[in-house]
Amino acid sequence: MTRTIDCRNLECPKPVIMTKNALEGLNEGESLEIIVNALAPKENISRFLKNQNIDLEKSPFHFRSI
Repeated sequence: MTRTIDCRNLECPKPVIMTKNALEGLNEGESLEIIVNALAPKENISRFLKNQNIDLEKSPFHFRSI
């Protein structure tokens, strides 16, 4: 199952907070899709995930830029 969070048109830190909350509610085997439409939130979320020791290359998380 894939959970999706829509972070379009949101200013930081809201996208990072939404990502953190989604991670806390993620169940084993689920993936997380994060929708963004600006570079800054994508970079901030990527930095947050890296600080949580989550490797985007090997994780069930992916970004969709719109």
